[in-house]
Amino acid sequence: MKYYIWLDGNDNPLSKAWRYDDETERMAEERHPPSADAILRAGTREQLMERYGLGAGDFADA
Repeated sequence: MKYYIWLDGNDNPLSKAWRYDDETERMAEERHPPSADAILRAGTREQLMERYGLGAGDFADA
């Protein structure tokens, strides 16, 4: 399953990681991007944890 997350320029999370199937609902609820410097990244749970040091609490479905 793939997730997406907003990161700052230093790869620090600006949002929780959301499953792709939640994307439409979340985008309707929340303004994007959360800041002018935000970068959207996507990957599997394992990829995001490895690349950006995310923990279980950084995922919206945790």
